[in-house]
Amino acid sequence: MNDFGQIVTGVVEVHVKGEKGQKIVLRHAEVLDKDGNFYPETLRQAKSIDTFICNGEEQVFRPHFTFHGFRYISVEGMEEFTADQFFACVIHSDMEKTGDFPCSNIKVNKLQSNIIWSQRDNFLIFHGL
Repeated sequence: MNDFGQIVTGVVEVHVKGEKGQKIVLRHAEVLDKDGNFYPETLRQAKSIDTFICNGEEQVFRPHFTFHGFRYISVEGMEEFTADQFFACVIHSDMEKTGDFPCSNIKVNKLQSNIIWSQRDNFLIFHGL
């Protein structure tokens, strides 16, 4: 399991050299359960799964026709991996920033940051589809 530190909307880019035909599956989740286990059930019916097939060479996998809301990924099909093989690529609509709110309270600043990230994650508009 890999933790990206906050919920984002986007995709995961994977850098890997696998065996030819090796199948790598990434499952996405926003939270862990009360025992700290991977918990994709909050996504309800969403199939938040990406599958890659290796060609035996060094590869970079990055989905092009999907996006997910996630903080955590579960990796299947790789026995050994390190966190630096996985990159969260954020996707959001271009929104003009019209203000900012820094203050001396670290918790209030974190709340403001969470609000901005929530807007980014939920304001994804596709034109021309």
